[in-house]
Amino acid sequence: MRIPKILAVLFLPLALLGQGPVPQAQAVAPPRLEITPKGRIALGSVGPRETKTLAYTFRNISPMPIALRVGDLSPGVTVQGPALEKPIGPNQSASLSMFLDPTDSLGVQRRSVRLLTDDPKQGAYLLPVEMTVRPDLTVDQERKSFGTIGTHESPQIGFAFTRESGIPLQVRLITPLPEYLEQEVVAGSKTAELRFTFRPGKVEPGTLLGLETLVVEANAPLQSRFTLYLDWKLRRPVEAIPSRLVFLEAAVQGLDLSLKRRDGQPFAIQSALIEGKGFALQSLPTGPGPEHQLRVLRTGNSQAKALLILHFEGQEESLAVPLAYLPSLPPTPAK
Repeated sequence: MRIPKILAVLFLPLALLGQGPVPQAQAVAPPRLEITPKGRIALGSVGPRETKTLAYTFRNISPMPIALRVGDLSPGVTVQGPALEKPIGPNQSASLSMFLDPTDSLGVQRRSVRLLTDDPKQGAYLLPVEMTVRPDLTVDQERKSFGTIGTHESPQIGFAFTRESGIPLQVRLITPLPEYLEQEVVAGSKTAELRFTFRPGKVEPGTLLGLETLVVEANAPLQSRFTLYLDWKLRRPVEAIPSRLVFLEAAVQGLDLSLKRRDGQPFAIQSALIEGKGFALQSLPTGPGPEHQLRVLRTGNSQAKALLILHFEGQEESLAVPLAYLPSLPPTPAK
């Protein structure tokens, strides 16, 4: 049976009355306490073991006493003071001290204290703080360079580690080193230097530059591992261009090698020797000149590796140029 529209309008208020009163959100009374200082406190940079203390004042601006108690605390935060020991009287003030311990923290940290009162309509009072905790262990640079190294030199370079907390420092290199790098640790009470010495005579022939990746472990819990980088470039009196000759195709029987002095002065080749099989020199230039061209021939059809050793007049240091024949493998037939 359809109910006429006018009766439906009359029944609607009765239905709402039958459901009882509609609940409303409990109103929060205006603050009864004034807090000094106000808002979020920025402490800036803080050391890894540097405890900070903040002083707050609570003033009761109401005609009734009001008591404070701790609701929540962030990790590393403690509070104490008269404001928590007894109710604050009308128009009276009480102090509160907040202590912040950054131990086991790093970077931007936001801490806070939530305080409740004995007035259920007051809500909570929040004391927010922000700080940036410095790392306990630091290194002066993560990447360093030997620069250009002469073959007669043995330069040293070091990475300096410092532990701000003063706890005894231990560092050790866990990366295997190539033969041309030697390392030692020079330790102090809260500092340590990881020092490297470069030995050019142990560099593989044909290698002129490099970038070393060094992984270091330390006993600082939040900075227990560092990745460091060390680059270098080797300078020889006479340079080969390219620094190594590699034959890749069977159709290629010979490749050219150019020799130049770094200072641009004339020089002469005293002797040339190929250690290994599969290669030969077409001819050896005679007399001094600012540049010499060598023609290296491939004499075999199988994979081969050798070393071309060049001696120069008036120079004790020889030059080694790697030679290789690495023919491309035929493609694997599809199954």
